[in-house]
Amino acid sequence: MTRVLSGAVLGGIVLAIVWYAPPIGSLALSIVALLLAAKEIANLARASGIDMSLWLSAAGALSTLLAPRAPAFASGAGSSLLPIVLMAQLVAVLGTAIAAWPPGSRDALATVAVALFPSWYLAAPLGALVAIRADEGATTLLLLVLTIVVSDTAQYYTGR
Repeated sequence: MTRVLSGAVLGGIVLAIVWYAPPIGSLALSIVALLLAAKEIANLARASGIDMSLWLSAAGALSTLLAPRAPAFASGAGSSLLPIVLMAQLVAVLGTAIAAWPPGSRDALATVAVALFPSWYLAAPLGALVAIRADEGATTLLLLVLTIVVSDTAQYYTGR
């Protein structure tokens, strides 16, 4: 019952922010959700014995979230910094993992994967949602979210 109540309250807060706040409100909500999710992933990784840099991972995830909205500086109008940001993250995380890799250890690949997970699996979709809210409006974003919620719920109950 606690999960249902907390889900209803959080759903109402998200709905209010998306519907009534300007697009920067959706961006702020996405940043908070991203940082909380990155911390949770770091805690799960540590519980599994994988040591990763929370700060490097969170900074990469934030840069991934914000890169599509940053003004392009070199390629002209309409270009995105996202490919540059993702490549820089990959190099930074690989360099950090190799530098901290103890001889005989086999978990460097897992460390890199977990460190990049918030950027590629969480920040990119959240950035897409923020872009939809900013470019197409709250109605389009809420229709998309409602479609996903109904689809996931129907799949869950059909599978049971």
